[in-house]
This record gives sequence, structure tokens and C-alpha cells, in this order.
Amino acid sequence: MKKKIFLLFAFVSFLIFTSFSQEAYAPAENSNPKASPATPLFQVSAGMVYSGIDLSRYISSISYKGFHGRIVTHLGGMFFLSTEYSSFKPHNSPSAWKNIHTRKFDFNGHVSFATNNNLTRIFVLTGANRHEWKATRTGYTDLSQLGSGIPEGDIVTVKRWGVNFGCGFTQTLYENIGIFGDYRFCFGNANNFEKVRIMDVMTTLGLNVTFPHPNKTKGKKSFSIGPRIYKWTHKGA
Repeated sequence: MKKKIFLLFAFVSFLIFTSFSQEAYAPAENSNPKASPATPLFQVSAGMVYSGIDLSRYISSISYKGFHGRIVTHLGGMFFLSTEYSSFKPHNSPSAWKNIHTRKFDFNGHVSFATNNNLTRIFVLTGANRHEWKATRTGYTDLSQLGSGIPEGDIVTVKRWGVNFGCGFTQTLYENIGIFGDYRFCFGNANNFEKVRIMDVMTTLGLNVTFPHPNKTKGKKSFSIGPRIYKWTHKGA
């Protein structure tokens, strides 16, 4: 399932990049000289997330579907900062856990590049992941997925930090409305001989709303009388 999602994401990214790489008109006015005309000030996004949630505690490679929302803020130049939230429906992991409740908080820096048409942006992300996970032990054999020795019926709560790394895109479809998507890995402390391992593989897809930089030139008026040019001197008229 994860392989299919990754291939789909790669295909969509390639298709968007090749289909919209021609030159297109860009607005001449830009209030932020350090940002291109297509650089947004804020992006508000919402959609679906497909996640392994916690590969250290699940014995299958099922991707669980949930809700994902984010706010991306332009810091300057090619750099952005995203604050993200992911939530999943309560579910069970056969042979190990039941009544699982989980959510994720992500804080990622983006390095973003616009294509020639100023409608598509490709970005690389990295940052921190905060994972909160709570479940009830079933008591069945779980192949040592961090459940060995825990009595049946015990409630286990996990709060863990990790590191994200991935890539994604945003594509404008109409005015300030578009789509977004990314594919990322989350690395964390394995608490065993592995030291560090991949704790999650996550894919997001959804709608994206862009808020541009304010136009500082809007509303300013200039005064002139015909085509003449006047020069003031200290000698008077």
C-alpha cells in the first residue's frame, strides 16, 4: 500500500512539473522585494493523511487514514515554516493493542522553489514531529512490538519526539485555490540496538488556500498636471 501511494505521489509530482513548466504572465507589482510575485505570505491547507502511525508498535504495514491540517508561513526568500496537525480515528492493532487513540503535531521548515509559470511550487521539508499515542494492551503475542511484559488490560501512553524529512508540492488551480501533497519519513529513537529507526511513513493530500503578500503600493496616489515636469529651485519662480 505504501509503495503504491509513493508511486502515485511521484507520478503526480512529475506530471504537474512537466505540464506547467512553460513561461506564464506574472504580476509586475510586488510589495516584498525579497519574494517573487508568486510567493505566498500564508498557506492554509486541509485534507487527508495516510500514515503508518507508529511502526515500532504495529505488526502490520497498514496505512491508516486520518485528517491533516497545516498553516505555512513565509519567512523570507525560499524559506517557509509549517505548523501541522494530524488526527486519526480510534482503531485496533490485531494481536497487540485495542482502542488506539493517536495524533501528531509537526513543525517543519520548507525550502520551496516556484516553477516558471508561478503556479507550481516544489518544496523539501525537515523538522520535528510530536507523536501522542494511547492504547490498551490485549495480552496476545505481538512479536515484541514494545508490548512484551505488559499485562493484559493495561493502558499505555506514549509521547515521543521525532525528526521529519520529505518533499512535496503545491499546485494553484484557480486564483488562490489549489492542491497540495507531500511524502515524508519520521525518524526516532528505537530504544534498542538499532538506536534510530523509521517510526512512520506519511503521505498527505488535500486543498490549499493561498494568501499573498499585501500590496503596499495599493491605494497610493501620485499628483501631476499634464505631461509637464516641474523643477523647484531656491531662486523662486
